[in-house]
Amino acid sequence: MDTCILLSEILKENTPRIEKMKNDVNANSVPCYICDSVGRECKEKIESTLNFLGTIVRESVRFGLEEPRSIRGISADSPMTSEDIIVLEKLFSTIHGAVRAIQLPLISPIRIIEEWAIAFLGEKLEQGVSTSIPAFLTELVKKLLALTGSIQDPYDRLVTFETMYAKKISVTVDQPIVDSLCRIDVHEPDATHIASAVAHQVDSHEKTVFVTIDYGSILARQDEIRRLFSCECSDPLYAIYHLTQ
Repeated sequence: MDTCILLSEILKENTPRIEKMKNDVNANSVPCYICDSVGRECKEKIESTLNFLGTIVRESVRFGLEEPRSIRGISADSPMTSEDIIVLEKLFSTIHGAVRAIQLPLISPIRIIEEWAIAFLGEKLEQGVSTSIPAFLTELVKKLLALTGSIQDPYDRLVTFETMYAKKISVTVDQPIVDSLCRIDVHEPDATHIASAVAHQVDSHEKTVFVTIDYGSILARQDEIRRLFSCECSDPLYAIYHLTQ
């Protein structure tokens, strides 16, 4: 499985496709594997995203809310108003720009925090309930911790402890195959991921399908990869049919 499949499972994205694959796997007793390079990439993407959430987002929101008030001589303990929501609008716009600039791997957690923040404050304003910036930041930290857990826990179940439907596998990757994949514009680490699937197919003498939803780099070259390496690459919707043909 490609990194994007693991991340979809962890973040509950592309659910119909992932559930179709899992149902096919269970119904046909098909083993699923996570190669070393996919495990490493998934871990790195999750760690960088959680670090961004825990430091940059939290501190940016605190500074972004407190600084304009400090300039105007308004206490952070004064009730938040719709003006603070407009401040957050501009702040999250800046954060999204930073996310694009640094190419943060996982974008959806940032959107989740933004949507929660505005919904939380909007509800308080509608109910006429006073909320100070410190009180809001306390709730923000709680939400960040809960979101972190909702990402880290399924990652641990899927990858670290292998308690779900996939198992980790170590194979010796053939560097010439990696180089050949790079020459047809399958970039790293995708080239190593696919080369791992090729190596597993050769070592195990079992037909292997590399499952991905990466249409830009991998599935656009599906036929060429099959021709060069006799390895199937497939969207999870169709993986079982490639395996059984």
